[in-house]
This record gives sequence, C-alpha cells and structure tokens, in this order.
Amino acid sequence: MAANLDVAIGHARTVALLHPTSIRRAPIGMYYLYEDRRIRLRVSDQAGLDDYGVWAPAHGDDWATVLQWSPYMAESEWPQIFLPGAWIPYLRALAACRSREWLDWRAEHWNPVRHEGLWRAEDDGAQQTADHTPPPAR
Repeated sequence: MAANLDVAIGHARTVALLHPTSIRRAPIGMYYLYEDRRIRLRVSDQAGLDDYGVWAPAHGDDWATVLQWSPYMAESEWPQIFLPGAWIPYLRALAACRSREWLDWRAEHWNPVRHEGLWRAEDDGAQQTADHTPPPAR
C-alpha cells in the first residue's frame, strides 16, 4: 500500500503542479487544482507539506474521495483516506504528458480497458513486454 501511495502522490503532484486548471489560496501557500471528467486533484505547492486531495467520479454527478491527506487533521502523518484503484494508472498516464495539449488529448481519449495491465506497478512492479502481453510466469 505504501508503494501505491507514493506513486499516487508523485503523479498527483506532477499533474497538478505542471498542468493546473486553477490555483487557489491555501492555509499555507497555494493549492494547485486539476480537473477533468475522470479525476479531480488538489495539491499544495509547499514542499514537504503532505496536503493532497484526489476525487474520482461516483454515481451520477457525485465524486468520491480516493485520497485525502491533510496536515490540519489529527494524526496527519498518514493519509486520512486512501483507496487504491483504477485512478492510479490514469494519473500515471496523465503525469507522463509533458505538454498541456498532450495531457488534454490523453484525458479525452483514455480507455481504461486498453491501458489496463500495461504497467502492473500496483501489483508486483512487473513491466509488460513491448507487445503488451504479460511476461512469462516464473
């Protein structure tokens, strides 16, 4: 779980800080926000301050919190909410985009079934082969 958390936080920081859709004042510093139809991110710009929020679509127009880590809550050395899921590979794909145009294209054309299993870092860190078939069993 710690590896998934580190991956999710790293990708959330990359996407929100490099490609924010808006910036708002936070209790300390600023919040960088990124939003598309599949994910909402809130990341503090303060280095070393664990202040993150990630939401994924739920039923209808609702959003479910999948990562919440606030330094302003009791016991803030760990996230208050962390639910690993399909949002982590999506965030990984967005974080790989180095331009806003590519990020917008990736967000618009994301197909979770097509990308499922290309990287299995959440499972065992094994990389798929170039033709996208699973590596042979050991």
